[in-house]
Amino acid sequence: MYHQLTSEQRSQISALLQSKTPKKEIAKIVGISQSTISRELKRNSCRNGRHYSWQKAQEMAMERRERICLNRLIPQSVMKKAIDLLTDRQWSPEQISAHLKATGENISHETIYAYIRRHPELHI
Repeated sequence: MYHQLTSEQRSQISALLQSKTPKKEIAKIVGISQSTISRELKRNSCRNGRHYSWQKAQEMAMERRERICLNRLIPQSVMKKAIDLLTDRQWSPEQISAHLKATGENISHETIYAYIRRHPELHI
């Protein structure tokens, strides 16, 4: 199963790259596959591919994750119900997601959290 890298794993990768550790060894130490290392460096290195900053890599990964969550097509009616439950009943995104799923309307708790981050006026 695919899991996204943590900031700690990215920090480890960065330190090991700086000490010229081979990618195969980095994969063993960090506990991930070599292909994961290759994808991480391809996606999150500077444009020339020669410099990897774990802080920048983490930032880029979080931006991609948020964009993906928000790009999913959620019907406006479902989003409105979710926001109403969030503001009126003070339910958590997990509670809202489970409740709406039980009624046949799907929205993930991650999507709700992403919406909250983009709309600070919600005062949660």
